[in-house]
Amino acid sequence: MLAAVAGLSEAQSRQPLEAGGWSVHAILAHRLFWERREVEALGQHLLGQRVELLDFPSKRLDAANAAAVRTMRGMTAAAILRDLARTRAALLDLVDRLPRDDLNAPGNDARTLLGVALTHDREHAAQIRAWREPAAGAAGPR
Repeated sequence: MLAAVAGLSEAQSRQPLEAGGWSVHAILAHRLFWERREVEALGQHLLGQRVELLDFPSKRLDAANAAAVRTMRGMTAAAILRDLARTRAALLDLVDRLPRDDLNAPGNDARTLLGVALTHDREHAAQIRAWREPAAGAAGPR
């Protein structure tokens, strides 16, 4: 996803990807919120604790996403990207500490968390790339 947003200006990052939809800025805020939760969850897993994020009620997802986007509205996209890079570094540090069996065992909490995170990240990257590609007859990429 980070490669998909490279080179966007702040103004471009604030444009909705579709009418009434999220902007790149909102997607970055959304992913930062959830990656922070993923860091917490992997930390819990490594400590042998119950991974609370896996119990997050799906009926609260929309409200949590809206709150994350609203909370970070005043941040620049560059600031969110810096925070996201730090958060991802922390996440990768935790992944490095996971026993190999945790990543290979179906149903393992760490494997589940990372699988969902990776899939989610790829979905948003595809959205952003599609938005950035020039429409037929347009002057060029966004």
